[in-house]
Amino acid sequence: MVANLNAGKDNYGDSEDSRDPWGNTFIRGYHDNHGPEGRTEAYTYKPRLEESSCSGKQTWLEGMEYTLACVPKGNPAPALVCTWNGVVFDLEVPQKATQNHTGTYCCTATNQLGSVSKDIAVIVQGLDEGISSTLFVIITVALGVCVITIALYLSYRPCKVDRRKLLYRQKE
Repeated sequence: MVANLNAGKDNYGDSEDSRDPWGNTFIRGYHDNHGPEGRTEAYTYKPRLEESSCSGKQTWLEGMEYTLACVPKGNPAPALVCTWNGVVFDLEVPQKATQNHTGTYCCTATNQLGSVSKDIAVIVQGLDEGISSTLFVIITVALGVCVITIALYLSYRPCKVDRRKLLYRQKE
């Protein structure tokens, strides 16, 4: 949040600490960015990983490209590092989701005022899960149609044979 102050404190070095709604300490400092006529009030605060911008549970579809959806908040802008099994996960390059990506990632946002960490559970749903259930339904319906067709054929066949015998006997 930046506001232009034309009146107020004469000492540009004044600053005071306060708490934001999340309980983080932030520092309000005054900087002379606009010459003698005005001052800019700049707020700095510790990093935050809010659920709205860094969900703790993420679902990916196998074969699609994803990056971890996590945007930290803070001023100055925090650096974000995510690890999985102790290995740094590259957030810049989209990854083609595989079952190997399933797991818990630990993301840490850091700036000069501190750091905060959050665990993110990633679940990769396989495409074969949807295909196998569809395939099961198709095979079941096909088998049902085959069974009904065979049953009708077998039940109709004796009638047809009886008619042929009757026609044969009438010709004699």
